[in-house]
Amino acid sequence: MKEFTLITGASSGIGLEMTKLLAKEKRNLILVGRNKEQLEELAFILRRIHLIEIHPLVIDLSKIDSPKKIYDYTIEKKLNVVCLINNAGFGYTGEFLNSKIEEDFNMMQVNMNSLVLLTKFFLPSMKKVNFGEILNIASTASFQPGPYMSLYYATKAFVLSFSEGISVELKPHGIYVTAVCPGPTITEFANRANMDGSLLMKKGIAMSAESVAKISIDALKNRKVVKIAGIKNWILAFSIRFLPRIVVRETIKKLNHLRKI
Repeated sequence: MKEFTLITGASSGIGLEMTKLLAKEKRNLILVGRNKEQLEELAFILRRIHLIEIHPLVIDLSKIDSPKKIYDYTIEKKLNVVCLINNAGFGYTGEFLNSKIEEDFNMMQVNMNSLVLLTKFFLPSMKKVNFGEILNIASTASFQPGPYMSLYYATKAFVLSFSEGISVELKPHGIYVTAVCPGPTITEFANRANMDGSLLMKKGIAMSAESVAKISIDALKNRKVVKIAGIKNWILAFSIRFLPRIVVRETIKKLNHLRKI
């Protein structure tokens, strides 16, 4: 069976840039995303350039049965997934009090539940061959509470904790887990999360999706368990542990709060 790398959120942002990098390495790919046109166009172009096998899967990970559908597709097509990249995620800026329950549920489903289920489904086949790679995109939000993005920060804290825990359990089976923690990144995420006016997205703080993608793939190859993307983000994440929690909460509140226009 051919070996494949499966990437969620592959049609834009960090996922798109990781897809391009992996295609250059001649990896066969399974691309999961919601935008049918973007996904199929990307698959068509990369097939012709790199002569690799690519399967675009148009699936919404906010749906409870989506991870099982993805897994069933790989079984039906006899695609051996040796590398799983859980990149899909989204958030919103605003008070939790005013958020819609459906939006909250969808965020938890995409950011946490789908990530866990996809990992659970593909681990047995990795264990069988004593090899596998799992890359989970967490966030610098994992290291502190996030007023005005409280639920998003909590989901990313879950991703980091889960990744670190299973990395210890799975290493004896030849399965390597990496959690990458980007800071603010210039992608469609900021627009969807209503973050364009926040201090975090000011020029000089946010990184490019290309930079984060390269850091992520390098971290996976180098078997890093946790990798914070960018020196500025590393300094910020590291310094938080020395500050009183009340100072951290108030600082993040100011950074996340939308500017008054």
